[in-house]
Amino acid sequence: RIAPYGYDIRGEVIGTEGSIQIGSLRHHDVLLLTANASTHDIIPDFPTKFKDAYLLEMIHFIDAVQKGERPACTETDGKIALEIAAAATES
Repeated sequence: RIAPYGYDIRGEVIGTEGSIQIGSLRHHDVLLLTANASTHDIIPDFPTKFKDAYLLEMIHFIDAVQKGERPACTETDGKIALEIAAAATES
């Protein structure tokens, strides 16, 4: 669950008729090519990758609280996410 080189959420599915790769380590879609090497930047961490999502979640939560409504993401969602994370760590 921890990659020391950056935030890594890639996935790959290989089938009999082809494959699909989903996601990228790249923070920007820029590749630097020189005579000696090639390089690209990487996404350093989870908060950087999902900065906009965090902001939208916070706005939604505050709006729901102000209106007396139940947020879309509940305590049950948090509990399940924690159970998944614990199982992944254990495995």
